[in-house]
Amino acid sequence: MKKNKNFFKYDGWLSAVLKKKVFFILNPRIKNIKYPKKIDFAYVKINNKKIKIINFFKENKFILINSNITFSKSIEMANKNNNDKIIFINAKKRDQKILEYISSNNLTESRFSIDKNFQKREAALIKKNWIQNFFLGKRGDALHVIKIKKKIIGFVLLIFKKKLLIIDLIAIRKKFQSKGYGTNLIKYINSYYINDFNKIIVGTQSNNFLSNNFYKKLGFKKIKEELVLHKHFN
Repeated sequence: MKKNKNFFKYDGWLSAVLKKKVFFILNPRIKNIKYPKKIDFAYVKINNKKIKIINFFKENKFILINSNITFSKSIEMANKNNNDKIIFINAKKRDQKILEYISSNNLTESRFSIDKNFQKREAALIKKNWIQNFFLGKRGDALHVIKIKKKIIGFVLLIFKKKLLIIDLIAIRKKFQSKGYGTNLIKYINSYYINDFNKIIVGTQSNNFLSNNFYKKLGFKKIKEELVLHKHFN
């Protein structure tokens, strides 16, 4: 991200995807807001305990969209998958199109989906581009897929950060959800990376109740919550 003169930072990736001038507010605090000369959309993430700062941005016409909840879990040996119909493999280039489809059609609880100022196609395009960037070598360190009868039904995109294994994106096709496949995928990366990392970190949205309950049942603990606010300029 290109740094601006004040506490705005230019978000090149989102700007390219949305074809808008997008800025992210770094280290949000109460101060005189000096907006960039050319700006279409700005967003900010604020710790939910910083009420005065949250109210300050609301007073400046930033709209509360939802909140991001971050979970953490120690990596430990998980029970092996006993279902021989399930296959886990590293994603191949030939898998890109189906993974883009799963990403754009099954991740519907994002802040871009909630914000009515964005069209559905824009929200879907962001998730699709997320996968594209992995295959371009621009985002993520590993991409694992889960297959049933040679058919890809889900994936997990990972980022490596020192001893932290960060789940950047995870999705299971809707018709296969709530059947244990997501749990199997988490157990798989637990076992696969047990000697390389200490903890798994994952984020989800407060409005995604299924996702929140899913992580809690797997033993993840909430470590942070940030409110997400948007402001549109046209």
